[in-house]
Amino acid sequence: MKRTTLVLILAVLFGAVPALYARDYFGELPLSGTWEALVAYWAGEAPPRPEPGPLFVYSEKFVIHFDTIGTYAVLPKYAESVSVYAEHCWRLQVDSLGWAPLPMDSGRGGDDRYDIYIKGMPTAPESAHIGGRTWAESFYDDPYPYGHSSYIQVRHDLQ
Repeated sequence: MKRTTLVLILAVLFGAVPALYARDYFGELPLSGTWEALVAYWAGEAPPRPEPGPLFVYSEKFVIHFDTIGTYAVLPKYAESVSVYAEHCWRLQVDSLGWAPLPMDSGRGGDDRYDIYIKGMPTAPESAHIGGRTWAESFYDDPYPYGHSSYIQVRHDLQ
């Protein structure tokens, strides 16, 4: 897995620069679609959580949902790499830097581990640059003021 994917996971996992300003700041469109996802959530237009699986990679903190057949098929090695990088980000940001752990999702996606779905992303021209999104779900204010449970959706064809 390329370094770009690690950067994507880091950006998507715990938030990213809003897409509205990223082009001016970085000179290019961001890989994260988290800002657009938050706008959709606030407008009450967030899509339902994807169906679990059908295949899974389980790690200590994450469950990676993927498929090896169909439109969004990936190799198991790709899903395993997403898991490795997600755990690395957790160790860096939560264990080393002391950031608050992610709110639990009350068993959505199978259990309380954080869910990452390797699925298709929007194909509209304005969304073609997006490599992943973090979707907010339920309000979760204890111990996180203004917190929400969430899940990540990552492109199946990210290079």
